[in-house]
Amino acid sequence: MINELFANTAFGVALTLVAYEIGKYIQRKTGIKLLSPLITGTILIIGLLLLLDIDYNNYKLGGDIVSFFIAPATVSFAIPLYKNIKEIRKNLLLILVGITGGLITGLVVTIVLCEVFGVSDIVTISMLPKSVTGAIGFSISEMIGGVPEITLVLISIQGTMGYIVGEKIFRVLKIENPIIRGIALGTNSHVVGTAKAMELGETEGAMSSAAIPMAGVIMVFLVYVLMKIFI
Repeated sequence: MINELFANTAFGVALTLVAYEIGKYIQRKTGIKLLSPLITGTILIIGLLLLLDIDYNNYKLGGDIVSFFIAPATVSFAIPLYKNIKEIRKNLLLILVGITGGLITGLVVTIVLCEVFGVSDIVTISMLPKSVTGAIGFSISEMIGGVPEITLVLISIQGTMGYIVGEKIFRVLKIENPIIRGIALGTNSHVVGTAKAMELGETEGAMSSAAIPMAGVIMVFLVYVLMKIFI
């Protein structure tokens, strides 16, 4: 009976938005950066579905609508690309090498660790696009046969970790170049990392914003190549 009650698109949309807003409130009140609304919101949704024994497919009716709008929103990343096109052209080789190197390292480490710990192929595949922004990672996960929901959770976790420890890593390794710092945050921690990059400086923020769509395009090719080699 309860599943019939919630078998509509409005339920999934409303639950997603409310859970996200609650997550934002929790993070704002606690001040704990690890409590990203993407993570806490996901936990709240899962908890409610389990508590009320609601079929996931009923939630997915509306959840898919929210996911659909993520992809068009990614187009907005073209704005910082346009605004900083001169700086990007000037350092294009450095940017491309940095992004590609960072993505390859992340992919190889992920595959090797999954092999070592006996992680199933489906979970391994779902983990591969975790370094890119949600809209792109979701689509890549679907295309390569992964579970997009797992991918989005991992993307949220990686983004949050980059926000928390990114600046500390720069200090320890004495990385002061704003272009390198921006590219590192944008490549590995996407949108959440870009928020931290903007806190560090205008150049860091611009480079991080530029790295997001570039990393997404490069990741599409790298994932297919590495899947053929390792999986």
